[in-house]
Amino acid sequence: MRTILIVDDDEGPLSALQEALEAYYTIVATQTLNSAISTLESKESTIDMVITDYHLGKSGTANDLIHHIRTHMYLKVRNLPILVITADKSQKYFIETQNCEFMTKPFKLAQLLESIKNKIGE
Repeated sequence: MRTILIVDDDEGPLSALQEALEAYYTIVATQTLNSAISTLESKESTIDMVITDYHLGKSGTANDLIHHIRTHMYLKVRNLPILVITADKSQKYFIETQNCEFMTKPFKLAQLLESIKNKIGE
């Protein structure tokens, strides 16, 4: 089973995503930028995709996480598919220049599953 790292500083959406996806994928969930980076560094061989909220509270943004992954991680991790979930449509341009996909809230589970399947399979 493929493993997805979900990053969201808000417990509600984090739990909802985790519950929705755990029937299909192994889920690792975290609430901060630093814990996401630590997870990737310690489990780089098991994480197949990252799904992150754009705004990560005081710890940073998805752009900070993407930048760290793309510039400081091992090659396998550096090329991970990343899906940014946001209600802020103004971030689309920057996210797209980081070779990431984005999805605006609200979205349907089927839409999310299709996006994941296109990136990493079932």
